[in-house]
Amino acid sequence: MADGIRVDTHELDRAIAAVERSLEDLAAANQAAAEALLPAVAQRTPVRTGRLAASWSATAGVIESDEEYAGAIEYGDPDRGIEGAHMARDAVAASERDLVDAYEIELGRIMRRAGFELRS
Repeated sequence: MADGIRVDTHELDRAIAAVERSLEDLAAANQAAAEALLPAVAQRTPVRTGRLAASWSATAGVIESDEEYAGAIEYGDPDRGIEGAHMARDAVAASERDLVDAYEIELGRIMRRAGFELRS
């Protein structure tokens, strides 16, 4: 028998697998975050008719609009002389601390459920 060190990683492997399964739980956190941002995105949206501001929705954690010109207004379109308004980007930036706090709480729950001890 060869001398050496044997490391049993069975418990760690099981905990990591539990975390991986639990990360699917982040879908709900992603959706909640996107929904919480919708009023700020709508408030920052330039208004001519109000259709774009009213069209924002959250699906699978993604903020989106079914208005075909939403991307051009958000990001800009130099070919058409449109400067980006960055409504979604600015809403996320303004809420960054709240978003990070919410995700830290949710990740902590996931890690504890998987059996990890968290220390501050």
